[in-house]
Amino acid sequence: PMDRRVFLTSLGAAAVPTPNRGGLVFNEDSNHYFASRTGKRLTAEEVSSFMDQYAGTQIREFLINVNAMRAGFPSKTRTAFFDGYDPKGPDGQPLFASVAPAEAKFARAWVHQAWQLHQDGIDPYKLWLARARKHRIGAWVSVRMNDLHNVDDEKHYLHSEFWKQHPEFRRVPYRGEQRDKALDYLRPEVREHNWKFVEEVAARYDFDGMELDWMRFGFHFAPGREAEGAALLTEFHRRVRRLLGSKRRIAVRVPSRPETAARLGLDAVAWA
Repeated sequence: PMDRRVFLTSLGAAAVPTPNRGGLVFNEDSNHYFASRTGKRLTAEEVSSFMDQYAGTQIREFLINVNAMRAGFPSKTRTAFFDGYDPKGPDGQPLFASVAPAEAKFARAWVHQAWQLHQDGIDPYKLWLARARKHRIGAWVSVRMNDLHNVDDEKHYLHSEFWKQHPEFRRVPYRGEQRDKALDYLRPEVREHNWKFVEEVAARYDFDGMELDWMRFGFHFAPGREAEGAALLTEFHRRVRRLLGSKRRIAVRVPSRPETAARLGLDAVAWA
């Protein structure tokens, strides 16, 4: 229909229904806020006011990314950014021991900010979703489906315990290139692990829609088994559609050309 728009990101596309209005879709990184506001004890109102800068702009849909490999909130289904963090420990404590001192100092500062907000009972994602609606901006959550930041360092502080404990679940366990270390969605354990997180996010937050970000990162199956995997992801999307019901919308981030997405096992045409 003419009242729908497709908004392109730098690496893929999110199909977002926005009746009778154009505008931009903005995806806020999961830990950008924590990392850019270190060294200060924040109040709930200060956190909420982050959204005020977008009021009256061209931004029509605000997508709040709630995870990388770890979750940005105290999750019951996966490791959180601040799990394993000792607020009284040094910069070089075990969580940050694998990185250089300068990075450990920076990492400790932003992880501490995320930890402190949790200790103070402040959930930034919940506050931002509410404030976005106050400004009549679409309030979305975005879930990264296979994040691979810093996987060259097996002990990096961004990695979840699930990923570290199950190297056999990676798409190419016998090789060491970055995309080889992505979790393989052919494994039912991997699909269930990510399904439980999607389910948790849907129960925890009140939002207008959920984006499944399949471009962070774009490889999800053992090489040569993408067609087989496509059917599994289509069923995964059916489960998400049933979970969200008729009132909450779904967006996906996939390569903008259907044939490119299909070669990766991302059959967004079937999902639509």
